[in-house]
Amino acid sequence: MSQPGLINLHPLPPLLRAEIQWGLHTHAQAAQHSEWTTNGIRNLVRHCQRGGVTSLMDLHDEGYKDLTRKQMDSEVRKIIWEIVNGLRCVYYSPSDTKDAGFLETDHFGRRFKNAQSHFDITAVPQRWLRDLLWDHLAEWLRSPQCPRTRGPFDQMRRAAVELGVFLQADAPDAGHDPTVLRREHAERFVADQRHRARHNLPSLGMVLVDGRSPTVTDLSCQFVFNQARKLLYSAIPAGHAERLGIDTGFLTAIPFGGTGIKQRSRNPFSDDVARALTDETNLRRLEELDLNDRGLRDIWETIVATGRRCSEVVGLRLDCIGRYRGLAMLWHDQTKVGNYNEGIRIPEPIYQRLDARRTKTLQ
Repeated sequence: MSQPGLINLHPLPPLLRAEIQWGLHTHAQAAQHSEWTTNGIRNLVRHCQRGGVTSLMDLHDEGYKDLTRKQMDSEVRKIIWEIVNGLRCVYYSPSDTKDAGFLETDHFGRRFKNAQSHFDITAVPQRWLRDLLWDHLAEWLRSPQCPRTRGPFDQMRRAAVELGVFLQADAPDAGHDPTVLRREHAERFVADQRHRARHNLPSLGMVLVDGRSPTVTDLSCQFVFNQARKLLYSAIPAGHAERLGIDTGFLTAIPFGGTGIKQRSRNPFSDDVARALTDETNLRRLEELDLNDRGLRDIWETIVATGRRCSEVVGLRLDCIGRYRGLAMLWHDQTKVGNYNEGIRIPEPIYQRLDARRTKTLQ
């Protein structure tokens, strides 16, 4: 029977039915989410009923083997993936995630921009090293100085993976017994990383999305050394080193990787470049490309005139402009450096353009 807008969950087991209902509710509450069609959800129900599935948690990772790609379209797999990612915070406590080898940032009230809550660390082979990594990342998430982006977390994970995979190949007992590790094991790891960077060799532990191993570079060595040094050092004041019986020489042998390559400050636009960027003919051509009048020319002229980042201009609020003592001012957020509600003077034509755009937006 054709029943538009109705999804029948009655044939499903109670737990599976509750999981799908919870997933639908959570998906609808999100400020930004992907599109789930009614047919896609019905196909999910049909696949689960035919496969005898009792919980969506049975379908993650290897659980897809019972529902092949021919049976399950991409939308159904996407719906399962999103619901399962949310259910982990329900089914796992923080201590459970530590045993399972991952973190849920939602457990700590954090969610990085354009990132999911799930953060997998199972690629670290040794349980003791993986626990050190989990404790260090959890402490970061609890701290008021928690990084704003997931980049430092990825760098710390890469350092732990590189160290763990090397110990697995070089250290006694594949590095699983931390009491036998000494300074020479850490020094051989450092030498191996530098050798790979010097000869453009692939990484031992990291794997890209396409299955290839990334090439070790001087910059990646810097990140690996700094993050591995920070991770191992953290075990000493936290008491993990004494509890695990790890030699202090091993924990302190990895050197400081450096502060990175300093970039020279950029020169201002030359006169010829500035004229080209604000040439009326070029601006009209840009405006012609803006078929839906989304304000491409407004964004471009504001960027050129103010020197602000693109994201700062695109994210301007309705009350971003004003006059103070007759001067045209622009108020914006410099989120990258943590400066909010910063005010700068702007040319009068830019003020008029932004005011006209604000009027269009309100209309």
